Amino acid sequence: MTRQMKWWRCGALALMLALLGGLALAQGQNIPLAKGQLVAFLGDSITQQNLYTRYVELLLNARYPDLNLRFVNVGWSGRHAAHVIDDAVLQRDLYRLKPDIVLVLFGMNDGWYRAPSSPAAMGAYMLNMETLVGKLQAALPATQVVLLTPTPCDPVATNYLKGYNETLGQMAQYVSELAARRNLSLIDLLKPMLQADAGARATDGGFNMFIDGVHPNPIGHWIIATLISRAFGAGPGLVVRAGVDAKTLTVTLQQQTTISEVRMQDDTLLFTQTLPSVPVSLPLEARAALYVPMVQAARDKALLAVGNLPADKLYGVYQRDRFLGRYSANELAAGIEWSNPRREDPLTEAVLAFAMTKYQYRWADWRAPGTGLAEIEPAVAKSEGWKAFDAALTRLTQDADAEEHRTLLAARVLPWRIVPETPLNLEKWEVNGPYNYRTFAASYPPESDAAEGNWTAQAAPKGFLDFFPTYGQYRNSVLFARARIYVPRTAQLSVSAGSDGSVKVWVNTTLVLARDTFRTAQPEQDSGVATLQPGWNTILARENRGIQGWGLYLNAYLSGLTPEELKSVRTGPE
Repeated sequence: MTRQMKWWRCGALALMLALLGGLALAQGQNIPLAKGQLVAFLGDSITQQNLYTRYVELLLNARYPDLNLRFVNVGWSGRHAAHVIDDAVLQRDLYRLKPDIVLVLFGMNDGWYRAPSSPAAMGAYMLNMETLVGKLQAALPATQVVLLTPTPCDPVATNYLKGYNETLGQMAQYVSELAARRNLSLIDLLKPMLQADAGARATDGGFNMFIDGVHPNPIGHWIIATLISRAFGAGPGLVVRAGVDAKTLTVTLQQQTTISEVRMQDDTLLFTQTLPSVPVSLPLEARAALYVPMVQAARDKALLAVGNLPADKLYGVYQRDRFLGRYSANELAAGIEWSNPRREDPLTEAVLAFAMTKYQYRWADWRAPGTGLAEIEPAVAKSEGWKAFDAALTRLTQDADAEEHRTLLAARVLPWRIVPETPLNLEKWEVNGPYNYRTFAASYPPESDAAEGNWTAQAAPKGFLDFFPTYGQYRNSVLFARARIYVPRTAQLSVSAGSDGSVKVWVNTTLVLARDTFRTAQPEQDSGVATLQPGWNTILARENRGIQGWGLYLNAYLSGLTPEELKSVRTGPE
């Protein structure tokens, strides 16, 4: 303790040097990973937010899908390092899991939110971190302990945090010294996040990566995850390039990928792409992190170029049944980026959902049987009921892990379909409603019978149905729109929508598109595909009022019909 306090008295000099020349951190890079490892996150409420933890799971499992990595979050709100040095707490939270890697993040609460820093707080933090690391190394000798420096705060947003980043800087410097002395890997979060925040605010004055000055928002958590995944070798971002010649049916480019089975079926170009790693996109809530150069450099890019397509057509590009966009032959020849970070990514959403499900299982198993303070309640822990509960949740977690990894492995093999499509004129619609909005999952009369209710005609110039001039006074309400399409024989329909509020689209009673969100409507935000039957078909769309207005874009494109058959296609009332 004496040596630690002596170090603290020299903290002002250390901090000044850190601010001038950068924290002299032995930054852990390319920390090794092995197949089947369990990675645990130990920390306070910033870890309990379960954001950077899930983002790290996404980034590492997508980059290393063959490793079958597993992750567990044991962050607990309000914790200091002092709260986890109790042997009973460590047994409950960590030891019994036997993790292969533990990432330790403490500091935000440990400084007592004092600026200038409190000698008592700093001394306690150093002693507790030293004790924690010693216990982890003694009890888990095969476990790799990785120390993370504290994340920064936002003193501009909250007055009581003024000067607190300097206190956090002193703690970061100590964590650096502790990691070097204990021969541990270290990931610096503090300085890169401060630099990222300052740089992004200079570019965009509205940039913000904090919720309340202390807790990062999804943008800040994505930056944390980028730094952590980079330390595990997942940086810079994955760059996948592929090229196909549609005339010769040959592969013209393969970078970090393999293209096979290139063929033409009728007028549709088909091929299969196999990937060693899976490109992922930023989740929607974190996309403003792209203002940060580090994030921009670390994001995955996946590009596809298709040459020698007939130039007089428009082409729908599909990856499995996922619609990626509609492009001209010239645009496809120049190349498109199909991992565009501003487009919804089903794989990103799926992996994050799996991670959340496992966290909820873990939370119930971890927190429900105990007091939440110092130890597992002995009577509960020894009961047969709790053992059965624990076993059931463990099985559910294992099942979710297995399904997540099956999803990632399946995403490595991508069937592509590039098909010429013809736009339909869908300017004539009928509108029904409004109905009182209940929930996104709720059903309304027109969904079971499209003839239900009173339908009135409404035009959709340039593909946009604007409900607000007529129905703007209604709040928390749902409207339906209906259009008809006649085709002479079976055909493929591609439907795209862009909505102010949540939207669902059915084709002949089959749900083909659903998005529960609020945003400013733009064309082709969401898409779906359906099969049209010979004769008249019905498109039914549902939207509830959004935040900017009340309306939606609805566009449809046909494929699979000959030019002669297209002449008999009709839209509007029968």
